[in-house]
Amino acid sequence: MSVMEPTIRHQVSIRPSVSAEPETQLKSELPAILVIASDMAALESRLGSDHRVVHARNMDDIDDLGSARPLAVFYNLDVRDDVVEAVRAVRRRFDCPVFITSGYRDPRTVADAFRAGAQDVFGDSVPVEVEPKVRLAAERCRQMRRGQEEANEIRARVDSLSTREREVMGLLAEGLSIKQIASRCEISFQTAAKHRANVLRKMRAENDVRLVHVLRKVGA
Repeated sequence: MSVMEPTIRHQVSIRPSVSAEPETQLKSELPAILVIASDMAALESRLGSDHRVVHARNMDDIDDLGSARPLAVFYNLDVRDDVVEAVRAVRRRFDCPVFITSGYRDPRTVADAFRAGAQDVFGDSVPVEVEPKVRLAAERCRQMRRGQEEANEIRARVDSLSTREREVMGLLAEGLSIKQIASRCEISFQTAAKHRANVLRKMRAENDVRLVHVLRKVGA
């Protein structure tokens, strides 16, 4: 079954643009909270002055966010929307925490939302203590992104190794000495030492212990 972006049927007006006054420019630099399909007037006051709230009818109607990733997204669920597809679509588009609001907060909707990766599910009103939840979820998401970016970088370093260097790296990870590696690979001590030096340089590891630590980050 093909996956389609959920259609949001709400018609919420976008706040009119204003001139780039100094205060407006300062506001635009604040972390954005994206609110889809609901004006959620109370949300802005509960997030304090450390955030700006960007409203949109749907994910294709966002012109006040620029290239920045929102700190979090609040998605107001219509009774006809598929909550699983809604959450997944938002996460694919923005890769940030998703909070669901809905007047149809039945147990199945809540369970499906959490299963799809939503941080929380609120009714028509958002609780006063929502800001700490947003901050915590956003920080966790940032940490996950940093971890994924680091893992991708490590895999790229591994890909830069020659076949022999990968073999030597595997033996270093097993704890073999240069002498043992030379014997196992049937190469000279000097060649084994050179391969080890190349591996450590390309993998940006100071020593064998650090190399093992780096490899564990990608399950190697």
